[in-house]
Amino acid sequence: MRRSVAGLSLILGVAAQVSAASQTAGSADEHIRQVIDSLPRDCDLRGLLQAGQHGGGIHQPWMDDMKREGVKEAWFRIRFTWDQGPKRLTVQSATYLSGYCGRGIEIKDVDWLSRISRSGLEGELSEAASLRAEDFLGATLAHAQWKRAHGSVRVVLTDDEWLPDLDGTEGQEIIDSDRTALMDACLNGDEKRVTALLEGGASVNARDQSGWTALMDAVEFGSVRMVRSLLQAGADVNARNRDGEAALMQAIENGKAESAVALVQAGADINMRDRAGLTPLALAVAKDDSAMARRLLAAGAEIEAKWDEGETALLFAAGKHPAVLGILLEAGANVNATDSEGNTPLIWAAKCGSANSVKELLAAHADVHIRNRSGATALSVAESQGSTDVVQLLDQAGERQ
Repeated sequence: MRRSVAGLSLILGVAAQVSAASQTAGSADEHIRQVIDSLPRDCDLRGLLQAGQHGGGIHQPWMDDMKREGVKEAWFRIRFTWDQGPKRLTVQSATYLSGYCGRGIEIKDVDWLSRISRSGLEGELSEAASLRAEDFLGATLAHAQWKRAHGSVRVVLTDDEWLPDLDGTEGQEIIDSDRTALMDACLNGDEKRVTALLEGGASVNARDQSGWTALMDAVEFGSVRMVRSLLQAGADVNARNRDGEAALMQAIENGKAESAVALVQAGADINMRDRAGLTPLALAVAKDDSAMARRLLAAGAEIEAKWDEGETALLFAAGKHPAVLGILLEAGANVNATDSEGNTPLIWAAKCGSANSVKELLAAHADVHIRNRSGATALSVAESQGSTDVVQLLDQAGERQ
């Protein structure tokens, strides 16, 4: 009997909690609708709420104090220094708003601001903003795998627990503390500053916490003269960042042909691979950069290197990058190479419905009859895609072969 009563009490208790939770959710929805209705149609906050973005409903005591003082939002700029944890968090500025949207809502009245300060609200909000900044920085820097940083962040506090987080990403200045003056000069494309720093003995191979070097910054943001200056000063041409990328890969990705040539001449490894297994030649194919592909092949790039799912440069080009296809065929790429699924360049070209690629591959004696692991040929793939011109080309080639 006791066990039954206890069970019934538990059931009734759970039911009461579910009912209370439902009522809370319903009242929250009604509150959010009221806030939406009170806001102008062009208000960004209204748009966020209508899109379903809202706060977690955790009420803070200082929210009541904000309402009492007529403060709807408080914007804080917080400067920080971080070294495996917060070393310094300082409120640099605070701005108080009397509304969520519109003009003239910043509180500038001296007496009003004085009242906010005397009431203790300013201290409450400063403490809350610092705690939020610390949480935000802890999560952000952990994701970036940085231990040291400095800069400033913006924190926005509102008087309503159901309003969305308005901190956003704008105005956040988080700087890797391991970056050097030389890296920043390269990032800004400042050749004179780079020259002065190199003459002053700046460390040319220092790395930031993402593994970037000054040479990588120069390749992406500077000139070929800057790249050559760094190389002459002893920059490691094959240094890699945390993603396994070296300066040559960044030069190709950013279309910096002259810098890429300078790097190759300085001994860059033209067959290096990034963490995804991609080589410089694969990146040139992905960029449809036929001139770079020619340079890399002439310098000895491995044409049959495979990555990801067994793709070669030719397989990659046949599917989506026909501009480089002819160059690879001229260089002797295996026209019947297969990926991990048994697809040949011809099958990939058929999948993409590229009649021009099919013509080039057939002219290079691609085998029409090869089947992939699913038993499909280039012709059956083209038929399933409804590519009539490709079907006709493959039909005719099949008869000849």
